[in-house]
Amino acid sequence: MNSLEVQDQQLANKRIEETLSLIDKLRYVGIIVTVIHAVQLYLLIDSYTDLHNGFILFEIIFTSLMIALSLGLWGWTRTYVGSIVTWHDLYQPDPPQKSTSVLFTLSMYFWAANLYNLILCYVKDDYIEGELKGLATDPAVWKQEADNSLEDELSDHHFVLQTALFVSLVSFVYYAFTSIVTYRGLAMPNRGVSSFLAISNITFLISSVLLTFEAIDLLDYQENPKITVFAPEWIFDGFVYCAPFLVFFSLIVAYSNFRKSRSGFLISAVLMIASLLFLINITGYGFRYARHTRDGFTEQATCLDNLKLLSREYVAEYSCASKYQLDEQGQYVKTCDAAHSTTVWEGPKPVNTPDTSLETARLLQGTEEKACLADECCGVVGNIYSLDLYQVSYLSGLTMFTGAFVAVGSFFLWWVNWMDSIVQPKKSDLYWLAAWFVLFGVGLIFFIIKLADEDTFYSIYPGTNYPPEHTIA
Repeated sequence: MNSLEVQDQQLANKRIEETLSLIDKLRYVGIIVTVIHAVQLYLLIDSYTDLHNGFILFEIIFTSLMIALSLGLWGWTRTYVGSIVTWHDLYQPDPPQKSTSVLFTLSMYFWAANLYNLILCYVKDDYIEGELKGLATDPAVWKQEADNSLEDELSDHHFVLQTALFVSLVSFVYYAFTSIVTYRGLAMPNRGVSSFLAISNITFLISSVLLTFEAIDLLDYQENPKITVFAPEWIFDGFVYCAPFLVFFSLIVAYSNFRKSRSGFLISAVLMIASLLFLINITGYGFRYARHTRDGFTEQATCLDNLKLLSREYVAEYSCASKYQLDEQGQYVKTCDAAHSTTVWEGPKPVNTPDTSLETARLLQGTEEKACLADECCGVVGNIYSLDLYQVSYLSGLTMFTGAFVAVGSFFLWWVNWMDSIVQPKKSDLYWLAAWFVLFGVGLIFFIIKLADEDTFYSIYPGTNYPPEHTIA
């Protein structure tokens, strides 16, 4: 054995020892994080049993998936260490490459998902608080939906979200660590990253297509002066014009990864980095102006002016149980100042309504001409008018994260080729390319349906729906 072979063997041994050391740490850290996730899951389920909330249900599912991934990572450490011990004498470890590649990809995605969840928890705080206050406007509805008082539910809500923020921060650091460990466990990082790039590009395409649909639908808001007071017109144009380019960039990435072209990887990396710079800015402004819009419509004067125009059935869908103030007998309050006083223009509900609230029972006997608007529904009004701005910002953020993965994967594979490490096309690369074109074709069909018949399109894809407003004479 010559000196060069001895040096290579020493480097291989050192890498194995470092990997084993990281895996040993991952075991203990994983146990701690899994316990934290289990406690968080218990708190979420307890909160959900008191008050059914869609976001809490999402957190329950997300936390359950993190527990499953942590258990999978723990099982992987045992298998990986066992394979190294088996081949120790030959210094040729034969680790489970497929599972390592899968766990590397999942670790990266859950790392980004926890960063994304930090944003969601921050944004959803005021949104859910508005829903809770809106539900409490009708005591009968509140009794059906919640087991505790409004004050207790608000306190529980803030505690759960603060806990979720802490857990997401811990998980963010944890999955950054697991990404490093599983990457070190890849015997052929170029193949693992190639699969990671293909998956990331597929998710990038999906998010870009959804962003395109949402951005085009949002153009209805651009021509409404009530919205543009809080959100400038250019923010809508930015989302609309950038989305189709992202789909085209995704095609370049798919082709480059299929051909394993070094120049293609470099072009993909440059295009994606340029896209990221734009997406970071447009996403930040999107959340900023969505927040401005919500705050503006939550202010009492603006809120009451718009609450008058929205039907009680429509706002009830967004958790405003009673648009009008109710007295202890469930009757509309008639005496109030001019700002709150309005006409009940909706008329009585149908007799066959499934709603059994006190408000419905009273309406079945007839409707009153005058009533007072409920301030507690102002948070719901802010939610209604800002919801679609938030949705397009969520999709833009999702596109930004997946685009970052595509940029990292493209740059890595360009660098690997530059270092003369062989990256050859495989049969699976053809499957990834075919999957890209299938998904692109599905998106194109939806787009054609949208142009040809919007009613059919919206029955399949429930996009932006600007709040229907009533004209009061």
